[in-house]
Amino acid sequence: MIDFSKESVFIKVNAKEDTAAARQYGIAGFPTVVLLNPQGEEIDRIFGYLGPDPFLQQIDDYMAGKGTFTSALAELEKSPKNVDLLSDVAERYVARARYDEAVDTYEKIIWYDQWNEHGKSDQAILSMGDALLRGKQYEEAAGQFQRLMDMYPDSPLVPEAFSYKGYVYQRWGKTDEAITIYEDFIRAFPNHEEAEWAQNQIDKLKGNR
Repeated sequence: MIDFSKESVFIKVNAKEDTAAARQYGIAGFPTVVLLNPQGEEIDRIFGYLGPDPFLQQIDDYMAGKGTFTSALAELEKSPKNVDLLSDVAERYVARARYDEAVDTYEKIIWYDQWNEHGKSDQAILSMGDALLRGKQYEEAAGQFQRLMDMYPDSPLVPEAFSYKGYVYQRWGKTDEAITIYEDFIRAFPNHEEAEWAQNQIDKLKGNR
């Protein structure tokens, strides 16, 4: 890490407060590390937490042109039906706050894995809902979580989609609907790890009335 710091310039920006920087670089969440070349052009980015060794390895790979977003897009052009590549590209769109393109890519996963044989379709719908939520498209996000529950009622992701839907309505400012969904979630999955969290949200929402 010390050797790497000698060859690079680190700039820390609080993008939660510096919204101009967040918009400029399409920051979708924290932490996000944007790797730029000397001309200020983005090479790639790291979205989320990585330990020191994986972080340095990721940087080395990106500097060598390995595993970059550009290379992933090039691979996808050669194999447009590869659901693993589509998943990778969709996640990278989300990391760049390019939510519409992420949604389009997730839809392709669902199309190519209609029967969820690769176990990618239900996850794609869940991730699509999350992308729409990040983009503050609340109605569409809630629709995707309901879509997952309707299309794949036996999926292990159903409880997460159920609670997520309540959270969408909470963020949307539709308090009564959020409370109802959370209560239904707790009745359906009383022993789920998120049941206590859902009850806390109910208590908070009722206390804010």
